[in-house]
Amino acid sequence: MRCNTPGCAWTENFFILSVDETAHISLELFPNPASDVFTLKSSTRIQSVEVYNAVSELVFSIPNPIAVGPVKNAIQLCAATWAEGVYEVAAHNDDEHKQYRRMVVVR
Repeated sequence: MRCNTPGCAWTENFFILSVDETAHISLELFPNPASDVFTLKSSTRIQSVEVYNAVSELVFSIPNPIAVGPVKNAIQLCAATWAEGVYEVAAHNDDEHKQYRRMVVVR
């Protein structure tokens, strides 16, 4: 678009502020729902895990979790003492990508 009026200046500036490069990371949470132990399995190493309740309060956090059993990149979350309800699990991988899964604790 141009400005044809005398004394008018038209400037077009285009800036790329960011590029959203989302790596495809597989993240499974099972069994869901469950009453005590959940397994969180990822296609990449899990760097940290945070769990939030329905009102976004942090109820559990673990940096550098240790994989369990023969399954690489899998950890277990013990929810036996958590209240019944819906929780949001945030898993961070080595590249600081974050994946979310919803889990349901039943009694």
